[in-house]
Amino acid sequence: MADSAGSWTLDEDEKLRRSVAEQGLSRQINWYQVAATIANRSNKDCRKRWVYSLAPSIHKGPWDAEEDRLLREGVQIYGTKWAQVSRLIVTRNPDQSSRRWHENLKPNINRDRWSLLEDETLRQAVRAHGRRWIEIVERYFPERTPIGARNRYDQLRKRVIDQQCA
Repeated sequence: MADSAGSWTLDEDEKLRRSVAEQGLSRQINWYQVAATIANRSNKDCRKRWVYSLAPSIHKGPWDAEEDRLLREGVQIYGTKWAQVSRLIVTRNPDQSSRRWHENLKPNINRDRWSLLEDETLRQAVRAHGRRWIEIVERYFPERTPIGARNRYDQLRKRVIDQQCA
């Protein structure tokens, strides 16, 4: 989550919590008013920080069986429209839902060793698209995970560096 003023401080988090509480959690939050209380933060910065990090309804840590069940059900209903899926789960935000699906629950995840052809395709994909792992996986490796692709690419780079140093 990129912010207009860098990492959030504890003081900013406290101001955000106070401002949201003053508006009342039961009604629509006016993020422009919230941002006016925090220097150098936009309404979007404040909304994202709240929704993705500070909202008390968002669980952090391990997923439970019920959350996994709701995630599977949500993907059946909405596909990969993560905002809609996360509304069904309630306790997780769209990024958490997407990450959990792609890294753990997607039924056709291939965890086998990478082939030489896959390695070369991965190198070419990174040259063409940069380190956009979700995009690369969706386009070239639908049975691999984004973190698996990132880890494999890092292994390949390390191998090249080690060979150059030897």
